Amino acid sequence: LHAISVWVLFGIKRNPNYTIAGVLAWAIGYINAELQTPTDSIQARFDETTIGGVALAAVIVAFIITGQIVVRFGMYILQRYNKKYADAVEGSKHNGEEEEAAPAETNDEKV
Repeated sequence: LHAISVWVLFGIKRNPNYTIAGVLAWAIGYINAELQTPTDSIQARFDETTIGGVALAAVIVAFIITGQIVVRFGMYILQRYNKKYADAVEGSKHNGEEEEAAPAETNDEKV
């Protein structure tokens, strides 16, 4: 499930899919919550160490996926900010070139 989260956030060529990653984090977190009070059938099949280990792994993976969502969203914000900044700089360069192309008036000829 963690690999799917990496793929939908970072591997798809189009926009990242935060919804799938969010649902995976929620579902894995829910596994941890359910294993805090396991059913009788789970306790009959697995010992306390196994249940605790799976619960701990689930909560760690849920936090990792949530961290990936935050990092990917941060990358999106930075890319958007950098694009706006680059567009603004590019626009000011074009305005500067037009101003430099115009002849400058001097007061030297009036003396």
